[in-house]
Amino acid sequence: MDKKVQEIMAEETKRQRDEELRRTVVLAQKSGRVVLGLCLLMAVAPYIYTRRWGALLVLLGALFTVGMVAPEDWEPGLGFGALVAVVAGVDNYAAIQRARERIVLLQENQDNDSHLLK
Repeated sequence: MDKKVQEIMAEETKRQRDEELRRTVVLAQKSGRVVLGLCLLMAVAPYIYTRRWGALLVLLGALFTVGMVAPEDWEPGLGFGALVAVVAGVDNYAAIQRARERIVLLQENQDNDSHLLK
C-alpha cells in the first residue's frame, strides 16, 4: 500500500478509537442511581439518559416481537411493564459499570505503558 493511504487509515483508526473512548467516558460519568430511579418512571428513560440508542432499539424490537407473537387476547399488565422497567434499569446500570471498568483498565494500561517509556 501507498504510504499516504496507510497514514490516512491510521488517522481514521485513531479517530474511531478516540470517539469510542469519548462515549465510554461519558457513559462512565452517568449515575447508576439515576438510572434505577428513571426505570421506575418509564422503561425507556434509562436508555435516553445514557444515550444508548442501539440498546434502546433492541429493547423496542424485543417488545414488538413479544407483541407480535402473543395471543390476541393477551394484554400486557402492570407486571409485564414492571419487568421491562427492571430489565431496562439493570441493563443500563450494568453498562455504566462496564464503562467504568473499561476506564480503569485503560488507565492501568496507560500507566504500564508509561513505565516502558522511561
